[in-house]
Amino acid sequence: MGRTWDLSNSRGVSIGHLSQTGTVDEYREDFELLSGVLRNIPEDILEATFLKGLRKDIQAEVYALNPTGFEAIMAAAQHIERNLFLH
Repeated sequence: MGRTWDLSNSRGVSIGHLSQTGTVDEYREDFELLSGVLRNIPEDILEATFLKGLRKDIQAEVYALNPTGFEAIMAAAQHIERNLFLH
């Protein structure tokens, strides 16, 4: 049985339920704000949670790029969104 992680902050707000409703920049800011108060959450869990909350079109493009690391994933999502708006 795998370990489970509490992705809620002290007020019970969960990053596991956070999803992109505006720009990637806004989502990233909200995600970083909520995840910043969590302790001992492995980076791969944060990466998967961030990806899960992205808009599906952006999420698919990020998966295709296969970036490594949390910062690279967030940067890829921002880059993809900018390119989508240019076309």
